Amino acid sequence: MVTNEKVPVLSLQKLGVNYGKLILYAVLQELKYGPSSPLPLYDALKGEIAGKRFSRKHFYERLTEMERLGLIEFIGKEEQKKIYAITERGRQEHQAAYDKYYPSFSSLLNLASVIRYDINRRGNKPEIEPISASDRRFFGRIANVFNLIAYNTLFMLREIYHTKRSGAPGHLIIAKDIQKEMEKKYGWKPSHGHFYDVMYRLETEQQWIYSTWDDEKKRSRRYLSITERGLHMIEIKAQDVEHEMGEIILFLRSVLRVFDRQI
Repeated sequence: MVTNEKVPVLSLQKLGVNYGKLILYAVLQELKYGPSSPLPLYDALKGEIAGKRFSRKHFYERLTEMERLGLIEFIGKEEQKKIYAITERGRQEHQAAYDKYYPSFSSLLNLASVIRYDINRRGNKPEIEPISASDRRFFGRIANVFNLIAYNTLFMLREIYHTKRSGAPGHLIIAKDIQKEMEKKYGWKPSHGHFYDVMYRLETEQQWIYSTWDDEKKRSRRYLSITERGLHMIEIKAQDVEHEMGEIILFLRSVLRVFDRQI
């Protein structure tokens, strides 16, 4: 049975950001480099933020609102084109948004990069960075946690399977060992409840793993093993996670450019 686990739709709402506000921050970011007329501002943004397009009409409406709020000001005309500049209030608004969102989104971007590197080993190895409790929850909203847990579980159990087949001394693992390994590799692990729910599904619904008690009487530790079906699924799950992390990286970079065009 192949899972039809739904991939989370990447959206600003899941990150707690209003799309209209993001356009506002993007305009302020551009005006920090100097006054401009509306059209070059629109062209600089290419009519798109975080994969979502917006019309010129919507863009001009945002400019009018920003002027009304005192975030930008009309300073004159050049060749019959209105020229706008950022105000001090606009600078403060952009800095406040930067302080609120940039560290968090950068942390999520790094985590996605760490996970993708763990799979494809391409490029420079990202450093594992501490991640706050709130960012852990944010990541769970935009990532397919089922696939992450499934990949790590199958990968670890495949290593044990091959070690056992080679006749080399090996060891058995329990679910908690997988949690610990994920935290060690990523600096992040799924919530306790979500993790064990997925582990239950991997065994009972997908039948990619199976478990046995260390002692049928005491039942203190439940050891995990991989099934033939699980062996066939590991590369699929690796590809799924690599693709999903790539999508998250592109999404977060597009959001971060609102605050730093060098991203």
